[in-house]
Formats: sequence, C-alpha cells, structure tokens
Amino acid sequence: MKRRNNFFSILPPFMDAPMNHPRSAIKTFGTAVFILKCIFLGTRFDQGFALDNEYCEALKKTIEAFQDRVLIEMDGNFGQATRQKFFVNFGIDLDAIPHSVLRLPDVALQPNGELIIWPPGQIINSSKETKTSGGLYKILPPYMDYEGVHVGAAGKTSGPSVFVVKCLLIGTEYYKGYLLDTTFCDGLAKTISAFQKHSGIDADGCFGQGTRACFRKITGRNLEEVPRQVLAQTDLAIQPDGYVITWPPKLVLA
Repeated sequence: MKRRNNFFSILPPFMDAPMNHPRSAIKTFGTAVFILKCIFLGTRFDQGFALDNEYCEALKKTIEAFQDRVLIEMDGNFGQATRQKFFVNFGIDLDAIPHSVLRLPDVALQPNGELIIWPPGQIINSSKETKTSGGLYKILPPYMDYEGVHVGAAGKTSGPSVFVVKCLLIGTEYYKGYLLDTTFCDGLAKTISAFQKHSGIDADGCFGQGTRACFRKITGRNLEEVPRQVLAQTDLAIQPDGYVITWPPKLVLA
C-alpha cells in the first residue's frame, strides 16, 4: 500500500473489475475522482461531467471512451490496465504521484513581485475575489493576467493549484509536455500559451482571469466555483469485493 518514498499514491488502488464503480457510484468519491475529472476535462474523451468529486455516469462514459481508444475492456474503471495505457499515451505515471502533494500550500507570485500563500492563513476579507458563495476558498489562487508573472519566476510559483492546472491540460491538443508535479515550469507556460493562442487572447503563459473565462467557454466548467477543500477530502473507493476503503488509509499496515 505504500510507495518507496513512504507517500500514498495520488489515486487509491481501484481494481480492474467490470462495473466496479458504476454499480456503486455513490460510494466512490473524493479527491481522486476530482483529479480524474481534471485529467479528462476538455479532451476528446470528455462526456460532459460536472467538475466535482463524485463518480458519475458521465465520468464512467468518459473513461470508457478512453478505454475504447486504447483498445482495452470498456468497464469504466480507472484501474491498473487503464493507468498503464494512460502512461503509454501521455508518459505520466499516476501511481508515482504522492497524495501529499495535495496537502501543500500554494506559493503564488503576483504582478507586483509579492509572493502570496494560498489559501491565506487568515481571512483578510470576504470579497467575491477570494471566496465562493459558500464561503470556501476557490481551487486556484487569484493569479492575474500579467505577462511573465509565472514564466519569469520558475520555482517561485508552486503548489496544488499548479498541479491542478497541469491535470486540466494533460491530454488536450495544447499539451506541450511536463512533469505532473507542483512546480510551474516552462512546459506548462508553453501549454497555457498554446491554449491562449487558440482562444485568441494574449499568450502570456499565465492562467489568469481572462484565460479562465476562455476555459469556461470551451469546456463549460467554471473553475472559480470549485472550492479548494476538494483537495483535502478523504476518498471512499468501492472495491470489487464490495468493500469501501478509505484513502489514504488511517492506519499504515506492514
């Protein structure tokens, strides 16, 4: 259950078993499901799921579309065989990513050169710019559309938000190649710029408000409505034997 770095993998060990998830969709949800939805959002496989943490029929059909493309059994389950095909097609091993990356704070460079921590340690105000209608921090910090804000600060902008943006653009036609980690890098800047050029907006490589608006227009999903808390939620994953496991587990077994 543990990797060599002693961190739990980003996704629980879903098994390849026909109808494993669809049979008990309401029992399978959490951060891992949200990450899967981010990864498939805007790709040719996207079947129009809501960007939340619940396994649903649309996500099942999305995974099946990917499985059909890579010529494996279409069971709608993102198990080991499907992950292997994902690795072959995109060069990213989802089992090598520790769950701990979702627990890090974001360090976000602002246009004035200031580095902010997201979410902030205390609520400075309750404006719409920082909180959702439910009073929860949004999934991404308020990066601004400003040329070079990220590109000129490699290594200074990092955290779960960067990881999420990388997930969102994997598998799309804009993907230029990068490691799926929490560091803003040149590959991500080029990927965002490609998306911006396609959308007809300033290609500054920054995932700011204008870029998010275009993302919403193309995909139909509003990233500003997703609270950061989805990254801190526990996964409940139904297994082939009918048991529901908690991920990461509360106890470490030898």
